Amino acid sequence: MIQSRFQAVTTLLLLMGACLWPVASVHAQSGACCVASPPTCYENVSEFSCSVLGGDWLGAGSSCDACEATAEGACCLGDEGCLDATQSICDTIQGYWLGPNSSCLLDEDACETDEPLGACCVFSICIDSISEFECFELAGSWNGADTTCTNQGIDCTSTPINVPGDFETIQAAIDFAADGAEIIVAPGVYTGAGETTVDFLGKDLAVRSSNGPLVTFISGSNQRRGVQFVSGEPVTCLLEGFTVFDGYSGARGGGLYIIGESRPEVRDCIIRDCEAFSGAGAAVVGSSPSIVDCEFFDNVALDYGGAIEVRGASALDLADCVVIGNLAALESERAAINIRSGALMNMSGTLACKNVPTQLVGDWFDGGGNEVCSCPADLDGNGIVDGFDLTTLLANWGPCEDPVACEFADLNYDGLVDGQDLLILLSAWGRCP
Repeated sequence: MIQSRFQAVTTLLLLMGACLWPVASVHAQSGACCVASPPTCYENVSEFSCSVLGGDWLGAGSSCDACEATAEGACCLGDEGCLDATQSICDTIQGYWLGPNSSCLLDEDACETDEPLGACCVFSICIDSISEFECFELAGSWNGADTTCTNQGIDCTSTPINVPGDFETIQAAIDFAADGAEIIVAPGVYTGAGETTVDFLGKDLAVRSSNGPLVTFISGSNQRRGVQFVSGEPVTCLLEGFTVFDGYSGARGGGLYIIGESRPEVRDCIIRDCEAFSGAGAAVVGSSPSIVDCEFFDNVALDYGGAIEVRGASALDLADCVVIGNLAALESERAAINIRSGALMNMSGTLACKNVPTQLVGDWFDGGGNEVCSCPADLDGNGIVDGFDLTTLLANWGPCEDPVACEFADLNYDGLVDGQDLLILLSAWGRCP
């Protein structure tokens, strides 16, 4: 009844405007007139007629399409109630706009109406039986009325989780993520708490940096491991594009710790400046990972495996890697890469040089394309570490001012020919193995 009366009055006013047209101005022009309540738009209306209607005149030649941007509707603000506003204002104050035909003023329960329910993707998690507004409040993506996570085959993993955009830390993103999710990490240095900075928690995830290992860092802060896979992560689990540094463990695995039948792939990573009792760069125990296109630099183990220790029922695939300048204990059978206790390793396309006390000890399968430097203390290459090698080392004593000299005499790759290099040479005295 009220609506019909309003329309009658509107028609009368439009007729009045038409009658007054020649009186008001022979030059008057027409355009769109937006009336807020009830939401209505009139085209070909003069500015004078629009003012009589209590509307907003959008200018000469305008159309009702322009009214959509200025139309008000109910803006739902959760616990803070309901407010009539344009869609742009509602978006600015992070509300949920119900459209131009809604009104908090005319309907105080506008934001409390029964809405259809459907599936909502919140990052990689799918939530059933939730309204569009509730999904919006969770910063999710609503899949429509009557949808379910299973019946429609909705895949919520197609939208990556961003760090630090969605979660501040890598671990927080992993804690939330479901199997199959992709986590994209922006450049920065990421630290953690507890025994490890990043734990994959047995989930099938792909954790990638957006810009590569030179600008994206996982730090153990010399207090904890860098990354661990200890809960049976599957072969499709991936860590890609990070520098893992300053990892520490009083036991095994300062940089990477891979155990418990885990089979992840670690790709395009730099593992450096990590320390552990054994397996300083990576400890592989009872697992079968792939380490591809990675670099191991300046890691220190107090016992076996300055760079990598593989032991137990393990099978490591090491491909296209660089292993340089890592230090293990200066004792027999210790090396940068130690394969122990019946473990297996397939190595291909890998360079292992300038490690102390030697490069590799244990049984391994040569997949081709490898370069493994032997007997680094044999400075003249005659197969024997003897007095000539000692003389050469002493002649280059001190800081490495001559890169060529350091190429041979700096046995631990620290930029200084000193007592540590002398100790390495003397421990290798005699015929090279």
